[in-house]
Amino acid sequence: MNLGRRDLLKSQHAMLYAIAYPDPTPAEERRAGEVGKNSLPIVSKQLISYARTVLREFGADSDEVKQIVAGASLKNAYEWVLEQRRRKQEFAALLEEQQRASREAAREAEQEAERLRRRIYLNGEVKDAIEWFKQTYRVHPLTAALRSPCVPANPRTRILMRGLGS
Repeated sequence: MNLGRRDLLKSQHAMLYAIAYPDPTPAEERRAGEVGKNSLPIVSKQLISYARTVLREFGADSDEVKQIVAGASLKNAYEWVLEQRRRKQEFAALLEEQQRASREAAREAEQEAERLRRRIYLNGEVKDAIEWFKQTYRVHPLTAALRSPCVPANPRTRILMRGLGS
């Protein structure tokens, strides 16, 4: 591959160089002079870094890389890659926040259900507890109990709940 051609744009030079040498050369090898023949004085290191980033994102056989080699803007492709990475990070942060909120809500609902079970079991205030539950959660506790694996252990409470369920 003739990387020293002068009729190519700098972004084309950078992308061709990134395709030929996809990994950056360690500083020790550069000092030793092993890669001195492969250096491109025409293209800046920053453009080569942009090209390598785009190449890693899309792959060498992608249409985007072919378009850059044909003369499309490397900077636009690089900015698109950065925007996609930023969106992925925002999405991951939002997803983590929603999962945390969901876990907290589930924990609070379980604590509230436990308080309700204790109130029903200890005080025998079944009607008050059902009305409070209906007003708070807009659903009958029997419907919620069918969805929940938690059923009162006391048979008397079960009978009372069945009787009040209609």
